[in-house]
Amino acid sequence: NKEVAPFEEVTKSVEVTTISTDTIPQKEDYQTTAERVLKKNGSINNRNSAYVRGIEGFVKDVYVGNGKIYVLLEIKNKTNFNYDIESISFITSPIQKGNRQVEVEEKIFAPVWSNQPQQFEKKSTKKLVYVFDKFNISDNKTLLFIMNEIDGERTLILEVKPQYIINANIIR
Repeated sequence: NKEVAPFEEVTKSVEVTTISTDTIPQKEDYQTTAERVLKKNGSINNRNSAYVRGIEGFVKDVYVGNGKIYVLLEIKNKTNFNYDIESISFITSPIQKGNRQVEVEEKIFAPVWSNQPQQFEKKSTKKLVYVFDKFNISDNKTLLFIMNEIDGERTLILEVKPQYIINANIIR
């Protein structure tokens, strides 16, 4: 007869780790609001637009909510070439009154969030939202959106007028 080894009890310890909700990246309130802004068409008419060699941009609207400012833009690439973005900036610029130039210091505004792509594909249209901490600019300045192309000379400049900011639509 063959001897059978006695039954050995095997115990395994299982380590259970709980994930704190603090470690899961949560969407900020302004990101959720920005997603709602993207679904809007905007109320500013198309007079506030710019066209540079096949690239067309529109300031569609400005919203305010959650202590933030949301600038809704629409960019159309009507060409057969992708538009690769080198840089985007928002700066204040003085408004020229008559023949005199008002000397005012430029200020750069950096968005806290945006859905900006790396490029605008050929023959495409895309809505963009830029979220800023609350700010205001004086009536003798305007906020310029400046988008530069990589290895290209197409620079799109859109004007966000001070009245758009001060009269921004409320979004919750």
